[in-house]
Amino acid sequence: MPAFTLTEFRQVVEKCFQGEAGPLDGTALDASFSDLGFDSLMVYEITVRIQDEYPVEITDEELDELRTPGAFIAFVDARLSVSG
Repeated sequence: MPAFTLTEFRQVVEKCFQGEAGPLDGTALDASFSDLGFDSLMVYEITVRIQDEYPVEITDEELDELRTPGAFIAFVDARLSVSG
């Protein structure tokens, strides 16, 4: 399974929000989702889309711990490495 990177994360976000990925570049990896303008519903929508498109499951408890794009990407990438 290929790596899940910022590029794949941006693609999912763009699909969720009709091409608007917001300020997602390398400098945003360690910023909190709320600082980037993402509320909890938006993060949940991204999570559902990722679970639909990739063979990964993210529990609500795990999602609560993923507060930055960098943490989210690393989590999904690690899960894909295990399942791939």
